[in-house]
Amino acid sequence: MRVPRPDDSGRGAFFGWLEAIAEGIVESAGRGRPLHRPGSLGVSNQPEAWPLGRDDCGRARFLVLQIQYPTLDDDQTGRFLGTVWEPCGNRACDGGLTHHCLRDAPLWTVYAATGVRRSEALGMKWSLIRWEEGAIELGWVVVEEGNAYRLRKLTKDGDDNAVIYVDQSVMTVLKWQKQRQDAERERLGSAWVDHDLVFARDDFKLYRGEAGGPQDPEKVSARWRTLRTRLKLPEDFRIHDWRHSKVTNDLEAGENPVEVSANVRHHSPGYTMARYGHSRKDGARRLAASGAGRLGLSSLV
Repeated sequence: MRVPRPDDSGRGAFFGWLEAIAEGIVESAGRGRPLHRPGSLGVSNQPEAWPLGRDDCGRARFLVLQIQYPTLDDDQTGRFLGTVWEPCGNRACDGGLTHHCLRDAPLWTVYAATGVRRSEALGMKWSLIRWEEGAIELGWVVVEEGNAYRLRKLTKDGDDNAVIYVDQSVMTVLKWQKQRQDAERERLGSAWVDHDLVFARDDFKLYRGEAGGPQDPEKVSARWRTLRTRLKLPEDFRIHDWRHSKVTNDLEAGENPVEVSANVRHHSPGYTMARYGHSRKDGARRLAASGAGRLGLSSLV
């Protein structure tokens, strides 16, 4: 696999693409089919068609293992969420139910609490939420195609029925989002075109497209960059880095690697541990101390 040198503007997209191959989710991986249109990743000198060979997933995994991404720990994430859920307090603010100040708070919460990819959150549908089970089926994604974007079925290889399990506190956030969206739909009437989307496009600064339809992924990323700057988060912290933070923090907390891997839909726990296990120094030290204590090693010398 030839890896082109990404320019500065395409660095995040390029690494996201590389991760997609490494995690085994690129549909054309191993089948010799073209992967992306030229220029769609901001990569210089990208060929017209870039076929992937059967060994490319393994090579991409090796490259991904060499990349270090910024993460936020649980305390930092908790402070972040507390901040984004603070109503603005303006005279027109009603606690965010219809005012725009909290319009993205549920979306940022879902990214931080579940580790789903940007496209997966934007494609979530109400009909695929199992409220009592605390489960969400990821059946749809919103993907970029050149300068456009569209809602399509999730068709990742080996992941045709992706289901994640969440705490009821996340379900409460989604119920709040449903209440907010219902108020928006009632206010807009026939101007709302329903697509069953959890994080549908609202009418705030709606210049084109339709309320109720899918959001433009790049505009979501732009709003994220604005928030990131305002909250003084690491300047290279992408939406996708919530995924890295989630996995890292779960492993640091001693959660079962098999469950951690399954809930972020990695192709194997081995990949999860190879990618994230190096960050578990504190856990490894606790394990070593526990083992030494059980053996009574400190009393030997």
